[in-house]
Amino acid sequence: MAKKIDDIKLNIDIDTTQAHRSVELLGKALCNLRDECARTEKKQPHVRIEFDNISEVPDMFIDGVQVIGSDCEKSVLSRLFINWNANTDIEMAKQFEMKTLDRNGIYNVVKQGDMYGD
Repeated sequence: MAKKIDDIKLNIDIDTTQAHRSVELLGKALCNLRDECARTEKKQPHVRIEFDNISEVPDMFIDGVQVIGSDCEKSVLSRLFINWNANTDIEMAKQFEMKTLDRNGIYNVVKQGDMYGD
């Protein structure tokens, strides 16, 4: 004969003291970590360039705002020029220029480096 669910009883005794202490310690650690993280803001890079394939238009961000790329229809990339060389015996040139064309046909240029007198 099959037993009814009413006929089955289960008693479990668990000492939750250690688990409770561990959860309290974890909570305090997370609170301290959150406070530390709130005090240290991560600096956003001025220029960020992301690409998977050099033959495709890269995603480009200026001060955290996407200005070029697959998810951005504000403007198109007209020119991207980066010249960066390590300083060995002499200081080497470091140059950057990004030229975009917006919907109104206006070119915008972001540039920095030795060739511009910066």
